[in-house]
Amino acid sequence: MTYGFDFSSLIAASDQGSQCAVRFIEHPGQDPDLWDQFLVLRYRSFGKWEGTHPQIGRESDEKDQFSAFVLVVWEEVVIAGCRLIDGERVAINLDPRLVDSGRHFEISRMLIRSEVKDRATRERVMFVLCQAVAEYAFEERGYSDLYSDTRLPFHIALRRIFGTALREIGLPHDVYKKSGALTLVPSRVNRADVEVMQQQLAARLEQSSRDAAIRQAA
Repeated sequence: MTYGFDFSSLIAASDQGSQCAVRFIEHPGQDPDLWDQFLVLRYRSFGKWEGTHPQIGRESDEKDQFSAFVLVVWEEVVIAGCRLIDGERVAINLDPRLVDSGRHFEISRMLIRSEVKDRATRERVMFVLCQAVAEYAFEERGYSDLYSDTRLPFHIALRRIFGTALREIGLPHDVYKKSGALTLVPSRVNRADVEVMQQQLAARLEQSSRDAAIRQAA
Protein backbone atom coordinates (compact mmCIF):
# COMPACT_ATOMS: atom_id res chain seq x y z
CA MET A 1 0.00 0.00 0.00
CA THR A 2 1.71 3.20 -1.16
CA TYR A 3 0.36 6.74 -1.02
CA GLY A 4 1.48 9.30 -3.55
CA PHE A 5 2.51 12.09 -1.22
CA ASP A 6 5.86 13.75 -1.79
CA PHE A 7 7.87 13.59 1.44
CA SER A 8 11.14 14.84 -0.08
CA SER A 9 11.01 17.88 2.21
CA LEU A 10 11.75 15.61 5.18
CA ILE A 11 15.43 15.52 4.23
CA ALA A 12 16.70 18.46 2.21
CA ALA A 13 19.17 16.43 0.13
CA SER A 14 16.69 13.74 -0.89
CA ASP A 15 15.55 13.21 -4.46
CA GLN A 16 12.28 14.75 -5.60
CA GLY A 17 9.30 12.42 -5.78
CA SER A 18 10.18 10.28 -2.79
CA GLN A 19 7.09 8.52 -1.53
CA CYS A 20 5.76 7.52 1.81
CA ALA A 21 4.67 3.90 2.22
CA VAL A 22 2.77 1.96 4.85
CA ARG A 23 4.12 -1.29 6.32
CA PHE A 24 2.18 -3.72 8.46
CA ILE A 25 3.98 -5.87 11.02
CA GLU A 26 1.73 -8.62 12.36
CA HIS A 27 4.11 -9.95 15.00
CA PRO A 28 7.19 -8.51 16.75
CA GLY A 29 10.38 -8.98 14.77
CA GLN A 30 8.68 -9.62 11.42
CA ASP A 31 10.80 -6.91 9.77
CA PRO A 32 13.81 -6.62 12.13
CA ASP A 33 15.16 -3.26 10.96
CA LEU A 34 11.82 -1.44 10.93
CA TRP A 35 10.79 -3.14 14.16
CA ASP A 36 13.96 -1.96 15.89
CA GLN A 37 13.46 1.59 14.61
CA PHE A 38 9.92 1.61 15.98
CA LEU A 39 11.09 0.42 19.42
CA VAL A 40 13.73 3.17 19.53
CA LEU A 41 11.12 5.78 18.62
CA ARG A 42 8.82 4.36 21.26
CA TYR A 43 11.57 4.80 23.82
CA ARG A 44 11.99 8.43 22.77
CA SER A 45 8.24 9.05 23.09
CA PHE A 46 7.22 6.78 25.97
CA GLY A 47 10.35 5.55 27.75
CA LYS A 48 10.41 8.27 30.37
CA TRP A 49 6.75 7.61 31.22
CA GLU A 50 6.84 3.83 31.19
CA GLY A 51 10.01 3.40 33.22
CA THR A 52 12.04 1.63 30.54
CA HIS A 53 15.65 1.17 31.62
CA PRO A 54 17.64 4.07 30.04
CA GLN A 55 20.50 1.82 28.95
CA ILE A 56 18.16 -0.28 26.82
CA GLY A 57 17.03 2.59 24.60
CA ARG A 58 14.01 0.66 23.33
CA GLU A 59 10.48 0.52 24.70
CA SER A 60 8.40 -2.65 24.55
CA ASP A 61 6.01 -4.58 26.78
CA GLU A 62 3.97 -7.75 27.05
CA LYS A 63 1.13 -6.36 24.89
CA ASP A 64 3.37 -6.42 21.80
CA GLN A 65 2.93 -10.16 21.34
CA PHE A 66 -0.85 -9.65 21.08
CA SER A 67 -0.64 -6.74 18.65
CA ALA A 68 -0.24 -5.70 15.04
CA PHE A 69 1.75 -2.62 14.06
CA VAL A 70 1.19 0.03 11.39
CA LEU A 71 4.28 1.97 10.33
CA VAL A 72 4.65 4.92 7.98
CA VAL A 73 8.02 4.53 6.23
CA TRP A 74 9.94 6.96 4.05
CA GLU A 75 13.02 5.58 2.27
CA GLU A 76 13.21 2.73 4.85
CA VAL A 77 13.06 5.21 7.75
CA VAL A 78 10.14 4.85 10.16
CA ILE A 79 8.44 8.26 10.26
CA ALA A 80 5.38 7.39 12.32
CA GLY A 81 3.55 4.39 13.63
CA CYS A 82 1.27 2.83 16.19
CA ARG A 83 0.39 -0.45 17.83
CA LEU A 84 -3.02 -2.13 17.49
CA ILE A 85 -3.73 -4.27 20.56
CA ASP A 86 -5.96 -7.17 19.53
CA GLY A 87 -8.97 -7.27 21.85
CA GLU A 88 -9.71 -10.85 20.77
CA ARG A 89 -6.40 -12.04 22.19
CA VAL A 90 -5.87 -9.93 25.31
CA ALA A 91 -7.79 -7.37 27.37
CA ILE A 92 -7.12 -3.87 26.10
CA ASN A 93 -6.19 -1.03 28.42
CA LEU A 94 -9.52 0.81 28.54
CA ASP A 95 -12.01 0.46 31.33
CA PRO A 96 -14.00 -2.66 30.25
CA ARG A 97 -17.25 -0.84 31.03
CA LEU A 98 -16.52 1.46 28.05
CA VAL A 99 -15.88 -1.36 25.58
CA ASP A 100 -18.67 -3.02 23.58
CA SER A 101 -18.54 -6.72 22.83
CA GLY A 102 -17.23 -7.63 19.41
CA ARG A 103 -13.92 -7.73 17.58
CA HIS A 104 -11.87 -4.63 18.26
CA PHE A 105 -8.41 -3.12 18.32
CA GLU A 106 -6.99 -0.51 20.66
CA ILE A 107 -4.78 2.15 19.07
CA SER A 108 -1.70 2.38 21.27
CA ARG A 109 1.83 3.79 21.21
CA MET A 110 0.97 6.26 18.44
CA LEU A 111 3.91 8.50 17.54
CA ILE A 112 5.48 10.63 14.85
CA ARG A 113 9.20 11.28 14.50
CA SER A 114 10.18 14.60 16.12
CA GLU A 115 12.51 15.40 13.20
CA VAL A 116 9.45 15.93 11.00
CA LYS A 117 9.15 19.63 11.76
CA ASP A 118 6.94 21.02 9.01
CA ARG A 119 3.34 21.24 10.21
CA ALA A 120 1.76 20.40 6.86
CA THR A 121 4.05 17.39 6.45
CA ARG A 122 3.28 16.16 9.97
CA GLU A 123 -0.42 16.43 9.23
CA ARG A 124 -0.06 14.45 6.01
CA VAL A 125 1.91 11.75 7.80
CA MET A 126 -0.86 11.49 10.38
CA PHE A 127 -3.48 11.29 7.60
CA VAL A 128 -1.60 8.37 6.08
CA LEU A 129 -1.25 6.60 9.43
CA CYS A 130 -4.89 7.00 10.46
CA GLN A 131 -6.22 5.97 7.07
CA ALA A 132 -4.00 2.88 7.07
CA VAL A 133 -5.08 1.95 10.61
CA ALA A 134 -8.76 2.18 9.64
CA GLU A 135 -8.26 0.21 6.42
CA TYR A 136 -6.34 -2.53 8.22
CA ALA A 137 -8.79 -2.84 11.11
CA PHE A 138 -12.07 -2.57 9.23
CA GLU A 139 -11.31 -3.88 5.74
CA GLU A 140 -8.33 -6.22 6.10
CA ARG A 141 -9.31 -7.77 9.44
CA GLY A 142 -13.05 -7.06 9.51
CA TYR A 143 -13.04 -5.76 13.10
CA SER A 144 -15.93 -3.68 14.39
CA ASP A 145 -14.29 -0.98 16.53
CA LEU A 146 -11.11 0.97 17.08
CA TYR A 147 -10.62 2.20 20.62
CA SER A 148 -8.03 4.56 22.02
CA ASP A 149 -7.12 5.95 25.41
CA THR A 150 -4.93 8.65 23.94
CA ARG A 151 -2.70 11.36 25.32
CA LEU A 152 -4.56 14.65 25.01
CA PRO A 153 -2.36 16.22 22.27
CA PHE A 154 -2.73 13.11 20.10
CA HIS A 155 -6.46 12.98 20.80
CA ILE A 156 -6.76 16.51 19.44
CA ALA A 157 -4.80 15.46 16.34
CA LEU A 158 -6.99 12.38 15.87
CA ARG A 159 -10.11 14.50 16.23
CA ARG A 160 -8.92 16.79 13.44
CA ILE A 161 -8.44 13.78 11.18
CA PHE A 162 -11.37 11.51 12.05
CA GLY A 163 -13.83 14.32 12.76
CA THR A 164 -17.18 13.20 14.15
CA ALA A 165 -16.29 9.54 13.47
CA LEU A 166 -14.08 9.72 16.58
CA ARG A 167 -16.46 9.62 19.53
CA GLU A 168 -15.46 10.28 23.12
CA ILE A 169 -16.80 7.44 25.25
CA GLY A 170 -15.64 8.63 28.65
CA LEU A 171 -14.27 11.63 30.47
CA PRO A 172 -10.63 12.74 30.19
CA HIS A 173 -8.71 11.23 33.08
CA ASP A 174 -5.22 11.40 34.52
CA VAL A 175 -2.95 8.37 34.64
CA TYR A 176 0.08 8.59 36.89
CA LYS A 177 3.28 7.28 35.39
CA LYS A 178 6.89 7.27 36.53
CA SER A 179 7.52 10.86 35.40
CA GLY A 180 4.18 12.39 36.32
CA ALA A 181 0.56 12.55 35.22
CA LEU A 182 -0.74 12.07 31.69
CA THR A 183 -4.20 13.19 30.63
CA LEU A 184 -5.84 10.50 28.48
CA VAL A 185 -9.11 10.63 26.54
CA PRO A 186 -11.07 7.39 25.88
CA SER A 187 -12.51 7.32 22.35
CA ARG A 188 -13.92 5.00 19.69
CA VAL A 189 -14.25 4.80 15.91
CA ASN A 190 -16.90 2.31 14.76
CA ARG A 191 -16.85 0.39 11.49
CA ALA A 192 -20.26 1.90 10.66
CA ASP A 193 -18.60 5.32 10.57
CA VAL A 194 -16.10 4.35 7.85
CA GLU A 195 -17.87 6.20 5.02
CA VAL A 196 -18.19 9.39 7.04
CA MET A 197 -14.59 9.03 8.20
CA GLN A 198 -13.31 8.59 4.63
CA GLN A 199 -15.22 11.65 3.47
CA GLN A 200 -13.77 13.70 6.31
CA LEU A 201 -10.26 12.41 5.63
CA ALA A 202 -10.58 13.33 1.95
CA ALA A 203 -11.88 16.80 2.76
CA ARG A 204 -9.14 17.44 5.31
CA LEU A 205 -6.44 16.22 2.95
CA GLU A 206 -7.77 18.38 0.13
CA GLN A 207 -7.79 21.41 2.42
CA SER A 208 -4.27 20.60 3.61
CA SER A 209 -3.06 20.44 -0.01
CA ARG A 210 -4.67 23.79 -0.79
CA ASP A 211 -3.09 25.37 2.28
CA ALA A 212 0.33 24.00 1.31
CA ALA A 213 -0.04 25.39 -2.22
CA ILE A 214 -0.96 28.82 -0.83
CA ARG A 215 2.08 28.81 1.46
CA GLN A 216 4.38 27.85 -1.40
CA ALA A 217 2.97 30.61 -3.60
CA ALA A 218 3.30 33.29 -0.91
